[in-house]
Amino acid sequence: MKIAMIVVTLNDDYKFNQWVKFHNEYQPCIYKHIIVDNGSDSSYVEELKRNFQKSIIIELKTNMGLTTAYNKGIEYALIDNEVDSIFLMANDIRMTKESIETLYDFLFDNNLDMVSPILLEGNSNIINDFGSQITKMMFMKPYMKGRFLSDLDNNQAINLCQALTGGVNLARRSFYETIGYQDEHLFMYSDEVDIGIRARKKGLKMAGIRSSIAWHNHINRSGIRNRNSYTGFLIARNKVYLSRKHFGILYSILVFIYMQFFVSVGLIKLVLKRNQFNFSYLIQFSKGSFYGLFNNMNNKRFIAMNNKEND
Repeated sequence: MKIAMIVVTLNDDYKFNQWVKFHNEYQPCIYKHIIVDNGSDSSYVEELKRNFQKSIIIELKTNMGLTTAYNKGIEYALIDNEVDSIFLMANDIRMTKESIETLYDFLFDNNLDMVSPILLEGNSNIINDFGSQITKMMFMKPYMKGRFLSDLDNNQAINLCQALTGGVNLARRSFYETIGYQDEHLFMYSDEVDIGIRARKKGLKMAGIRSSIAWHNHINRSGIRNRNSYTGFLIARNKVYLSRKHFGILYSILVFIYMQFFVSVGLIKLVLKRNQFNFSYLIQFSKGSFYGLFNNMNNKRFIAMNNKEND
């Protein structure tokens, strides 16, 4: 078992102790632990080096986006011919050594190319993700989301699916050698959709499995309750862009119209005070869909925003 695990971080001091605790739990079964620091403050990088002395730390000078950071880690991992699998892991995921070993065995024993554990919310038994389908409008639809783990019957040990959560998945090295790296135009968000579509075109198989479990223990940065407005821009832009990339300009126009309809409904709900999104988020969402329609994927201004707000 030669797993290279890749974790991306950026000034995650507010959840650092939790990450160290989670890492110590699964570290014994990891062959190479690769941390890609996406332009953190020097003091934070020093903290990384003190706490992860056995890890490989790749330091980027500025925030290059999640997809580029993962690519740096994947590229480094593939240099080592002993690496047989690559694990993308968010640092707020709790997973046991035994669950990772189960995931690895399932991957190589069942003719699959990428697998993910069943992902639960916090420390609960509520399902967050058990593999997803990709909707016609380029959104992910997680299987059994919101249901209890006990709701699964004996026939639901595996979910063959179209996409897996980007924050906790294990793939054979041949997966990336076949489809290539992540699309760096995306910066962040919808990378799972892109990877899922590309994998399907190559005939590669993905699955969520019940016998391996992980928990998503998300912690918000102090004072931040809702998503920052720039995330709406990136989500809408990337989905319209991906629809054009994979299915052509006419399809991207259809997705663009849907995004504008989403914004219109959101604004109505906002007036009625029944909306979870704020005005700024909806405006950025609308703006992002225009950028995606015209294939404008310049991330420079949003790199600055992401560095400042660090969602």
